[in-house]
Amino acid sequence: MTKDSGASPTKKNADLNAVQIIRDALEEFDNDKREQIIRWARESLGLPTTAPHAAIAPSPASPSAAVHASGAPSAPQPPNGPKDIATFVTEKNPETDMQLATTIAYYYRFVAPANERKEEIDAESLRDACRLAGRPGKLVKPLMTLNNAHAKGLLDRGSARGKFVINSVGENLVGMTLPGGTAQPARTRTRGPATAKAKAPRRRK
Repeated sequence: MTKDSGASPTKKNADLNAVQIIRDALEEFDNDKREQIIRWARESLGLPTTAPHAAIAPSPASPSAAVHASGAPSAPQPPNGPKDIATFVTEKNPETDMQLATTIAYYYRFVAPANERKEEIDAESLRDACRLAGRPGKLVKPLMTLNNAHAKGLLDRGSARGKFVINSVGENLVGMTLPGGTAQPARTRTRGPATAKAKAPRRRK
């Protein structure tokens, strides 16, 4: 009589419970957000963001089998298809130069039409993007802005000097945090109730 070489029932139940927890946590998000969150989780665990091609193929009954048949993860996509950069920047409403640069890097990597996408941006492409987004002259020194965004942890260095690529922190900022709400209105000074100045009593002549 041979022993079953599979996982113990306790271990199998723990695995299934973990799957159920992940499934429940992701249920409220659309597929694009699910892909993003799973990718960030893999990065935080030190796992490769792309599953090896030699991995076991999903069961034909699995809903993800057809979607990931090529073995390549799908990049986040806007629900209604590609948007132009002006619309995307307006929707995200970045409030600082670094947020604007990160938003543009996100757009070109994930949202732009397929023939316009690029992994990296540099000062020239950032300047052109600001013009297309209706914000010409917004960034006086685009390279300095990119370096500042890198120092802030929103962008990583690219394949060559002066090139930058958005990282998971920058993706989280643009995909999950922005827009950060409407700007606070300028505070106006409010005066308290007017107090009548005491008038000096008139002297009778």
